[in-house]
Amino acid sequence: MKKIILIFLVFVISIVKSQMSWINGIFISPSNPTELDSITVFVDLSFAYSDCPLDHKYISILGNDIQSSSHHCQGPMAAICNTTDTLKLAPLPLGTYKLVHTSTSGSGTVPCTPGFIIDDVDSIYFDVVSSATSDVTFRVNMNYVTDNFTTPELNGSFNAWCGNCNPMQDTLGNLTWETTLNFPVGDTIEFKYSADNWSIEESLDPNDSCTNGDINTTVRRLVIPNQDTILPPVCWGGCNDCYTPRLAYNVTFRLDMSNALSSFTTPEVNGLFNNWCGSCWQMEDINNDNIWEFTTLVDTNLQEYKFSADNWSIQ
Repeated sequence: MKKIILIFLVFVISIVKSQMSWINGIFISPSNPTELDSITVFVDLSFAYSDCPLDHKYISILGNDIQSSSHHCQGPMAAICNTTDTLKLAPLPLGTYKLVHTSTSGSGTVPCTPGFIIDDVDSIYFDVVSSATSDVTFRVNMNYVTDNFTTPELNGSFNAWCGNCNPMQDTLGNLTWETTLNFPVGDTIEFKYSADNWSIEESLDPNDSCTNGDINTTVRRLVIPNQDTILPPVCWGGCNDCYTPRLAYNVTFRLDMSNALSSFTTPEVNGLFNNWCGSCWQMEDINNDNIWEFTTLVDTNLQEYKFSADNWSIQ
């Protein structure tokens, strides 16, 4: 009877010891793998008893779910044993993956007793991103910014909102500032414009189409296209350019009459815009060089017109 009790106590102690371990963390390298990268998984473990050699490990993939496990042998000494397991993954297709690791342990030397009870379970999510990249040129129109500033900058999730680490340039001198950065194709980035290391920053409407829609922290959002892209300029704090097209423009019509075969006195402009009125839009030879001109306001509708002279005498 005593022998049975002793065997039972040893069995219980083995079970208790097998439960006394934990996963401190799971990490992958590279941290942002592409579809071309082999991936190494690091599982940081601690055990209550030393030492803690690895007995066996396992990893499997089903779709976007990855299951891994490791079994360690705990020694007789009551002292913390820290170790790191490494597991290898072949390159994976693009996508988001969940890796779940299960840790068990037994007693004795390798091969040791099996883990009757799971010690610990932990998991991580990671993305496999495209190895292709695109250059994206960001442009912001600062013409209507009333605050004083020196240099606008681009801040976002890609640079940890670092302040002035991605300054912009006004290459054309028209207060439309720009900068070009390279990103993995398909990445979704969040960003906003500021100036002088966050001295000022734009305020965005979460209802605007170019934002993330977050009413508490409203920033711009962009999915990186599969080709180099120059974004259209946007107004500081908006999704569109500050420039608003007018309904009509002053247009100067110019006509060289040097090769006219018929005699004439005064050329004229006729078209839809003046109901083909004849001589109501007469042209002038301002420089006496036989190049005639007429300037007027014309709306932005599609127009048809032609030149004539002397109230349709020739055309």
